[in-house]
Amino acid sequence: MTRKLPKSTYYNKYGPNGLFTKAAKNNMKITFFTNETANNQIDELQEINSEKNELWKPENINEKIDILKNELINCSDINIEYNKKHAIFEYLKHLDNNGKGKLKASKEAVQLIFLESISHKSYLIRKWAKYWLKYNTLPLSLRRKHQKIFRLVDDEDIVNKCHIWIKMQGESITPVKFKEYIENSLLIDCNILYLPPKFEI
Repeated sequence: MTRKLPKSTYYNKYGPNGLFTKAAKNNMKITFFTNETANNQIDELQEINSEKNELWKPENINEKIDILKNELINCSDINIEYNKKHAIFEYLKHLDNNGKGKLKASKEAVQLIFLESISHKSYLIRKWAKYWLKYNTLPLSLRRKHQKIFRLVDDEDIVNKCHIWIKMQGESITPVKFKEYIENSLLIDCNILYLPPKFEI
């Protein structure tokens, strides 16, 4: 047996001091969405969508395929870039009209170009192709772009000199003395330029 919702509970939710009224207190009114600004935002979104649709038009794709084919014929790129361009070429070739069948086309391109057909490669091909259609270049590769760090501890000579100095100091060594030794003698002996950090107040 179910009971009817009491009026007090109804007003606790929907009344002037109700939970739902308080929750909607700082939100925009419904009339905001019918203003010109909202209409302008909707128009901008529609323009962006139409630009995306233009990328996948058959005429544009055929034009890009021709450009890519010429680049592949006259290619002097390294193997990685050549493989990427070849994968994009095969992907665009296998696409249906209106840019449909992207998953199937990317999987076929992976099987043709790369030795291992991994699902991640098909995603990468779709990503490369989208970038290619938009900018006519491959996306920048971050391969071998990480920072090379030289640490003093990696050099055996410096480590040996530090061990000898620590043994000579005995128990009177402090971090401040060790820092002074490194800055004033060790780095100078090894011809390493050291610029102390500058603190500004």
